[in-house]
Amino acid sequence: MMNFKKISLILMCFLIEACSTTFNTTSSSTSVFKHETSEPTFIHERIVKSDVAMPLNVWDPLEGVNRATYRFNARFDRYVYLPALTGYQYITPDFVESGISNFFNNLDDIRTLFNQILQVKGKKSIQTGGRFVTNSILGIFGLFDVASYFEIPKYNEDFGQTLGFYGVSPGPYLVVPILGPSNLRDGVGTITDSLAVSPLVSDDHPDRKVIVYPLRFLDERAKTSFRYYQTGSPFEYELVRLFHSTKRNLDVLK
Repeated sequence: MMNFKKISLILMCFLIEACSTTFNTTSSSTSVFKHETSEPTFIHERIVKSDVAMPLNVWDPLEGVNRATYRFNARFDRYVYLPALTGYQYITPDFVESGISNFFNNLDDIRTLFNQILQVKGKKSIQTGGRFVTNSILGIFGLFDVASYFEIPKYNEDFGQTLGFYGVSPGPYLVVPILGPSNLRDGVGTITDSLAVSPLVSDDHPDRKVIVYPLRFLDERAKTSFRYYQTGSPFEYELVRLFHSTKRNLDVLK
């Protein structure tokens, strides 16, 4: 019995010594490789400024109306928009769908060029102009994206960004029926851009609107992967509001 106790005591001493050795080795190892340890990328101070008390807060004086519109948009998306998109993608061959998308992307380059000129972005406006001409001629009115083959960069500018470029504030946050998140500045910008581009498509032929506008809406929805109420967050409205507002601020600064 005494021998068993002595053996147990000896084993405990070895274990204590081993733990001490492991700790010291780890400490020395940490000191050797200390220079390889970097500060975490997404620490709180880098994401939220110290003077921001409520990170999810965005100026939303019409929140009650906006939330109601958000719920309407979610139902419209589920029962009208997505079923229509599914049907469109089912009956439309992929190469035709791609051509339609390229056609609208080419029209978007007109809007981008117009706003790049207003923002005095010389080099980018020349590239966008070259892209539009290339796709309109070699790409057969933009049905084929030949410009990307020649590595001509594509930009996206709108009049909302132009107003922001000249210091116009976003104004209150808005949720537009069917169209989704926006703000007062971007709402004015969207109307201005539409007035600039729409005449090129359908002014002389009003019957084209019956085809062009539905295709435009379906193409825009196909490019958006977002699905309402699938974020897994009970604060989806606040998150969408924050992400949209942050993105638009970054679009103005780029």
